[in-house]
Amino acid sequence: MPENLRYYLHQEVIKMKVNPIAFWNHYPQSTLSKIAKRYLTVIATSVPSERLFSRAGNIMVDSRNKLSTLHLQQLLFLNSLSLEKWRI
Repeated sequence: MPENLRYYLHQEVIKMKVNPIAFWNHYPQSTLSKIAKRYLTVIATSVPSERLFSRAGNIMVDSRNKLSTLHLQQLLFLNSLSLEKWRI
């Protein structure tokens, strides 16, 4: 077992209120730290993807059945921009 993994497994469990990214920043050169930061940043909810499918369904209606994939992607991108990005 690698030394840094053994060290991690023997530490106390951190409290729920502790930021896990801040915890791993204490070990910036550790391979384990790099792996943890990569996978801890994954969104643990399906809400963003559900919103995207909902928006796509609103754009891709029967009257727009000839809309190409590229144009659908472009419309979804434009739809995702906030008013600040549009500078309106």
